[in-house]
Amino acid sequence: MPILIVSYALYISAVRTIGVITKLDIIDRGTNARNFLLGKVISLRLGFVGVVNLNQAYIMLNWIIKDALLAEEKFFRSHPVYSDIADRCGIPQLVKMLNQILVQRIMAIPGLKSCISAALVSVAK
Repeated sequence: MPILIVSYALYISAVRTIGVITKLDIIDRGTNARNFLLGKVISLRLGFVGVVNLNQAYIMLNWIIKDALLAEEKFFRSHPVYSDIADRCGIPQLVKMLNQILVQRIMAIPGLKSCISAALVSVAK
């Protein structure tokens, strides 16, 4: 995962970063991303989420998103390496994390507005 190391070097504080590891269903046999997902290789404050991408096989089968999400959940729940952390993997989990972050940011806006107003008053004096 050299690209992960490069991106980490570019954003060393990793305070606002969520790591998304894609295509976990097609990584080389005998390897896995468990230690990355658990934050043992690189630590990100917001953590990592593993996902299974909608692939060409799903498209050829005319699967809808709901089918792909069910297949993704089944993959994580039945995989010997990921089954115990399945509740921290998948597109729905990523959506939940992003939604929580968005809500936190929106709730911080009034406080930010107050700080900016106070700073403007201070500068105007």
